[in-house]
Amino acid sequence: MRAWTPADAERYLLSLELFGMRFGLDRMRRLMTAFGNPQRRFQSIHVVGTNGKSSTTRMIAALLGRLGVATGAYTSPHLVGFAERIQVAGRDVTPDRFAAAVGRVRLSPPTIPLVSNVTGGFLRPEEATDPAYWARQLRGAVRFADGLAQLLAEPQRILLEVGPGDTLASFAREHPARLPEQAVIPSLRHPRSAEADETVEKVVEALRERAER
Repeated sequence: MRAWTPADAERYLLSLELFGMRFGLDRMRRLMTAFGNPQRRFQSIHVVGTNGKSSTTRMIAALLGRLGVATGAYTSPHLVGFAERIQVAGRDVTPDRFAAAVGRVRLSPPTIPLVSNVTGGFLRPEEATDPAYWARQLRGAVRFADGLAQLLAEPQRILLEVGPGDTLASFAREHPARLPEQAVIPSLRHPRSAEADETVEKVVEALRERAER
């Protein structure tokens, strides 16, 4: 296995940000368990919110540093390079150490069917475990229409948009491969919409209708 360069590591991690990332803490808990739960061996401050997280984190780290407390900080996003997200004692981690750390991560095939934004087809095991594939995803066009065609080829599938609004759901409804009876459901209303969220009721209704067909 070849050594990862800083550019390889950054391309791979950035490729996960838009469509490859999944919300929830299950994967993070498994990762921390595999590492022996290092977060329980030191004190930490978790800064959350919409705006100002990075500046607040850096300010806290600087104040603690002035008090003689050894600190490390992780913030997101970055301005220039991915490695600047990680600081130890007020200094960015070096690109070489960053690349070496990412290179130790074992890439695994998907455990559930996953549509590729690169090919528009289902992600193959050899693609999921190839760092070059994730670099192509970062730079290439998103083949969203082709991916929808793959999903809509199964008439029994229910398409559920995750996140506020129904932009992607509206694209799916207009796709030429969609049958009139195929359910496409947004999970959350748009923040500016006055309509109440009815996701559970809509999914149950779609499942009931599918069972009756």
